[in-house]
Amino acid sequence: PLPFPAHTITLYPPLTVANLLPCDVQLILTQTGQRKVVQRGREVAVYSVKSMKSVEFKLSLESYDTCQSSCVVSLEEVGVVQSLVVEDTLKRPLRLRVTCGILGGTALKVSISCPYWLVNRTGLPLVFRQEGVSQEAAGQLEEHEHAPSTHPLLFSYHHGDLIDKCSMRIGKDYRYNYGGIPIWCSPFKMISESGVRRVFVKRSDGRPDREYQIGVDICRGKKQYQDTRVVTFVGRYQLENRTQYNLAYLQRHFLPDTQHLVQTRKLSCIVPSAVVAFHWPRTDLDQLLCIRVEDIPGCNWSGGFFLDRDHSFHVNMRASHYHSVFVRCEITLRGATYHVVFSDAANYPPPFRLENLSQVSVVFFQSGVTKAGLRTDLNPGQSIPYAWDEPTNPEKLCVQVKGSPETKVFDLNSFEPQGKLYYESYFYISAVATFPQDFSSSVFYTVPRHSHSSETELVLDVPQGSAVIFQRRDPERRSQLWRMTADSQLVHIASSGSGEHKMVLDATGRLPERGSFTPLIIRRANGSREGTQTWRFTEEGRLLLMYSQHLCVQSRRDYNTIREGADVWLGHAQGRYAEGPEGCATVPHEEKFRRLKHSPGSGVLSLRVVPDGPTRILRITDENRKYTNTSRRDDWMVVDHGLVAPSKSTDVDSQDSVATSDEEREEGAFELEVSLVLEKGIGISFINSVPEELLFASLTGIRVEFVNTANKQSLSATIQNMQVDNQLATSHTPVLAYRTPPSSGELLTDSYPLLDLYAERVPHNSPFAIVFKILEVKVQKVTLLLEEKVLFKLLQWAGLGTLSQSDSKREMEGEIAKMLSVRSGAGGDRGAAQSSSRQLYFEKFSVSDTELRVSMRTSSQLPDDLQAIKSRLGFPLVMFESPILLDGFQQTHTLGTPGTYADALSKHYKTVVSGQAGKILGSVDFLGNPLGLISDVASGVSGMLAMQPDVVGLVRDVAHGVTDTTSKLAGTVSHVLGQATFDSSFQEEREQVLESCQSSSDHLKAGLMGLTTGVFGGMTSIITQPYKDMQEYGITGLFTGMGKGIIGTVAKPVAGIFDLASGATAAIRETTSRESRQHPKPVRHRRCCLGPGGALTSYSPALARGQEYLLRLTDGSLSEKLVSYEMLADGKEFMKVIISSKALYFFRNSPPDLSSLTQLVPLSSLQECRAAQGKTSISTCYVVLSLSVRQSEGSEEFVFKTTKYRCSDESKARKVAQLITYAKNLYEEEKHIVTTHRLQQGSIW
Repeated sequence: PLPFPAHTITLYPPLTVANLLPCDVQLILTQTGQRKVVQRGREVAVYSVKSMKSVEFKLSLESYDTCQSSCVVSLEEVGVVQSLVVEDTLKRPLRLRVTCGILGGTALKVSISCPYWLVNRTGLPLVFRQEGVSQEAAGQLEEHEHAPSTHPLLFSYHHGDLIDKCSMRIGKDYRYNYGGIPIWCSPFKMISESGVRRVFVKRSDGRPDREYQIGVDICRGKKQYQDTRVVTFVGRYQLENRTQYNLAYLQRHFLPDTQHLVQTRKLSCIVPSAVVAFHWPRTDLDQLLCIRVEDIPGCNWSGGFFLDRDHSFHVNMRASHYHSVFVRCEITLRGATYHVVFSDAANYPPPFRLENLSQVSVVFFQSGVTKAGLRTDLNPGQSIPYAWDEPTNPEKLCVQVKGSPETKVFDLNSFEPQGKLYYESYFYISAVATFPQDFSSSVFYTVPRHSHSSETELVLDVPQGSAVIFQRRDPERRSQLWRMTADSQLVHIASSGSGEHKMVLDATGRLPERGSFTPLIIRRANGSREGTQTWRFTEEGRLLLMYSQHLCVQSRRDYNTIREGADVWLGHAQGRYAEGPEGCATVPHEEKFRRLKHSPGSGVLSLRVVPDGPTRILRITDENRKYTNTSRRDDWMVVDHGLVAPSKSTDVDSQDSVATSDEEREEGAFELEVSLVLEKGIGISFINSVPEELLFASLTGIRVEFVNTANKQSLSATIQNMQVDNQLATSHTPVLAYRTPPSSGELLTDSYPLLDLYAERVPHNSPFAIVFKILEVKVQKVTLLLEEKVLFKLLQWAGLGTLSQSDSKREMEGEIAKMLSVRSGAGGDRGAAQSSSRQLYFEKFSVSDTELRVSMRTSSQLPDDLQAIKSRLGFPLVMFESPILLDGFQQTHTLGTPGTYADALSKHYKTVVSGQAGKILGSVDFLGNPLGLISDVASGVSGMLAMQPDVVGLVRDVAHGVTDTTSKLAGTVSHVLGQATFDSSFQEEREQVLESCQSSSDHLKAGLMGLTTGVFGGMTSIITQPYKDMQEYGITGLFTGMGKGIIGTVAKPVAGIFDLASGATAAIRETTSRESRQHPKPVRHRRCCLGPGGALTSYSPALARGQEYLLRLTDGSLSEKLVSYEMLADGKEFMKVIISSKALYFFRNSPPDLSSLTQLVPLSSLQECRAAQGKTSISTCYVVLSLSVRQSEGSEEFVFKTTKYRCSDESKARKVAQLITYAKNLYEEEKHIVTTHRLQQGSIW
């Protein structure tokens, strides 16, 4: 808010001392001996001195008791930086910087600062010195050799004849040196952003040197501290424990010595919420870190993982019974430090999950892992989470059926089919009569899970030799197992090898006659004995020879003689056969034989990797079993403080327990579809507190569709077109951003929306993450026409304006705390918040490629408030015009917080833009935009080489490129010459003329006016410059003014010539510009922000048009404010009036100019305004003005004059009269107001 207008009297102390050091300072006045303590980051007022005279003082700091010489400041030395040398107890010098400023014109302000602050955050005792100096830097005492200092060390380069480099070493008395000798590191300059230094401790007895990696983070102070660099030394690695447990950590090489480390209490451990600096004990070995949870009995060490790369993953540790213990690890590089944050895995879903929906147990382990304890059994119906045991090993999983030698390797990061897993499905040949009653109802029977053989369960066995006999079923005996080949041979498993050597079931001799029997044996497979070595199982329960209808396997006697150890025979079937497909009507018990599976399942397992939100599931199913889509309520494994909670086993035999039907899943589902269409779009107006309208954004063709079903939630949003108008009255370009039209040769893309966003969310019962299947953003080409003034006004509108006095004081007090905080460690709170916040998972997240055509235009003169914002930015803006190609951004199957994705996007586009710095540099105006010239010539040449050569296009493009380069080079030379004249008024006049150009005719007029101004200024410079400087600086200004006048006599006409060249070539450039380079017109006029009463009103086209007319009549002056714009009656022949805060403008033709005005009435001459009716007709109404005008030109006498204008009706006349009266009252009030500096800057009212 603006201050109330009033006279302000500010009293300043004669001397103000600001302490810009991180420690308290004692000020000693030499003349009076007075001592004052100035706390760090504070200011102290001194009243016992006279500001008109010089002030001499000394300084005393903690550990710096001696001041070599005193410092003298005075008004004549304002802006001069002096050095003040203080010494510590060992007579080592420290050079402080003393800067003298001025407050209120006569008061002195002295700022005391130091060039460098060295902050040690490594946890190691570090000692510093200037390179080339034998002694250590000042301020370092004996305790610095033992332990790290908790306070910043003041440092300066005292010896100016040496190289300004610093070096450091470990303290000599550090307890972990073990008799080693610290070595100074290689010198480094404290200028660059950040880096890493290696510091060594040389050991004796042939032991390897101890190496420490020290991160060096350098940042320049801000605001008052901009002359100070804070150099923070941090450990290269920093470990933070955000879990509830104590975490032990160790370099992997020392794992065999764990027991010794525990006994000697040298095992390092991080307590919860602690942050420690970490240094590798041996940098010559593998730099892999292992951790374990100390609070869990029997917890083993994790696999080793790297710390020198950005990554986030689950750390897997095996506890008792080899159960997994998960801890989340996030590694980020901030500054020069890798921050390793360990947090509870309960806040994150597991990276993998394995589901066994088959009927056999499987074993899985990571590829390359040899430890037996890292092999995990996965029973049928079990689902468990998993993370890699060895993060550095290949990320592939080995799976095998338990008991089977075959192993299959799967890539869990691939969703493509990766083959199947086979296992042998062996079976018993069982005597049905010896098994339970329900056994005979199926042809192929599976051994029930966990069942044991009874004494009556007899199967075919070959215990020794080749004879086949009945034996009690024993799951551990392979001699009872058989398999059927594709040739219908029954192969005996125990007797057959892995090659072609197969022992199959066969008869001993010839086929038996009816009533006789032949014993069965096993014999090598032979094609000539196909008649006795091929078999088939029938539906009625017999085992017959393939080519016989009557010869079957049986026992020789009746049921009572089937016993353990009896032989198995081949003989004719004893039952009666019926003709037809039904076969035998009755089958004796001694002839019934069926297959009994040793292992359940088909022998073929199908393994697929499917995404389940951020978790990849390896789903194991039997090839011959069908499963419906699983949609369990418990989609996520419950992880409690990093420990995997026991999961309930799922019985795959009951399909209902695994799968949920679609009807149940969709029960109660709420379907919703919302569509929003705004063809005309919306307009957004940006207004600051002055108030004035900064921007007007117009978005057209808006379509938003939201669909909510049981399976997904989708959002589709498109914006067909966009244009952002620059609404500042003094802007050079009326449009800030718009959609880039297609150039010649490009496909028409107007049918495509400018912005196309599609997001699809999958409903998920996860408390940890929001799952998106896709988030896709497509953006077409956009042109940005940036101006320095509007950018700074936008920053001011966003809250980056000038601080108040109280805010500035609080900011100074808190600046030291910010500077002393570890910059590389900044963001810890942010990381903690991100770790605890809900995660976002994207199966696909992509942003399309696009192109930004960016141009920047700077301003020669800025108001003080905008100049303050510019100084806060810390870097200058230059004029350029360049296309910037933005590569697309894409991530698949990623999990993170919104901040994680924002950081990834920011890092991606920073890298893309920085990679095109050379292109931007080649497009700056002061070089003439050479890349633009090359682009124009290339465009013209490509048009000539097309199917239909475009000669006109070639000439036009070449002319545009040449004139654009010439115009910018001439403008650069003209600007330099204008600055060389040292005449600010001349330069402001030139810049004001040049900045108002928008068309080719404007450029030509500006060039002619620049030439006229330059020639006239050169002719009068030798007279005007000495006169101005003598008025401002006295007699000394006369001589400096004569020098400026002589320079201006030559420089101003030459600058005018270059202005003409720049304007003429710019006019040709605008004429030859293609349509794709021409800027669109604004959507509407600038808003009139203040209506009657000072309130912000809704947009009025009439007031906006009246405001444009007023600016045209006042030659762009912002001091005169619009009150209203009214038409006295409808029709072109009736009068219109612009009512401003200073005058009334009556005219008929639009747009008006000063020559076409009917009457100009200054409010100073207006005495009264009223509405009146005509004398002849009541329906005729007028606005009557009573004016006080001079009787004649030069006369002091005033006479009253009445002027009236006809209105359409009485209400219009009353309204206009009321508005004119309001403007008159406003004018009278402003005459009694003392305007502040901010009001003097002017703004559109």
